[in-house]
Amino acid sequence: MATVALAPPGISAEELTAEFLRCRRQLQAIIFRVVRSWDESQALTQDCFLRAYRARHTFNGQASATTWLTRIAINLSYEWLRRVRHNFFSAEQPGVAAEVRAVPAAGPTPEQALLSRNRAEFIDQLLHRLPPHQRELMQFRYLEEMSMEEIVARTGLSMSTVKARLNRARATLRKRAAHLRAPLQTPNFSSHATIQ
Repeated sequence: MATVALAPPGISAEELTAEFLRCRRQLQAIIFRVVRSWDESQALTQDCFLRAYRARHTFNGQASATTWLTRIAINLSYEWLRRVRHNFFSAEQPGVAAEVRAVPAAGPTPEQALLSRNRAEFIDQLLHRLPPHQRELMQFRYLEEMSMEEIVARTGLSMSTVKARLNRARATLRKRAAHLRAPLQTPNFSSHATIQ
């Protein structure tokens, strides 16, 4: 029985170069998604080729060369992120913590974000207990903040039908909300009991 000689592992410099040139933009886009810097992504794309070139003898062909290059690009991206984070000043250093605290917050506090998410989940839970025709109107009116005229134009219903359905939906929600545990500061549907 004859034995078949296996090709030695590795990829030639010419094949690697051709493959890299073919997928270079794809590799740079992958790196950019991680590092969020166009200049860094260009430099890391070149590093990706250099690392692959130096290790081309280890390529075993189990995956395509593009997949191999992509894995190298991803690893380089995360190594870069770890290096950058490590080089940031520690908040424990004198004066840095005070400067960080002095920077005004750009958004809600974590507590406010959690409360807002809890309220949104509670409202969503309530709305899904309504019949579809009432749920849609409540979403238009209170989540999308559409005017009554916009709702009429969007649905093709008469103004009196829209008002009646919204009133019935609010009454249903008030009854059902009493049986659920509500997060703090849930919307008060009773304040809109009558629609102008």
